[in-house]
Amino acid sequence: MAETIRGEVVHVVPPADLDEYDVDDELRELAESRYVLVCRAGGAPSLVERALAFLTRRSIEAVTLVADAPVPEGSR
Repeated sequence: MAETIRGEVVHVVPPADLDEYDVDDELRELAESRYVLVCRAGGAPSLVERALAFLTRRSIEAVTLVADAPVPEGSR
């Protein structure tokens, strides 16, 4: 089942650096020779959305993806 996710790339882990991070075995197996992308679900929030999230203490929804090619941080 395919799912479309809109998000902003917050952090990229290249395959060579995967051992430096604490990832579970399933993700390590999937990302053996791929890039791990940590994204903020929903894209980049506006300044007002950030302020409201801070005041209401809502955390961001993080999504972890595996990609064949590198993606620059901040990409949407």
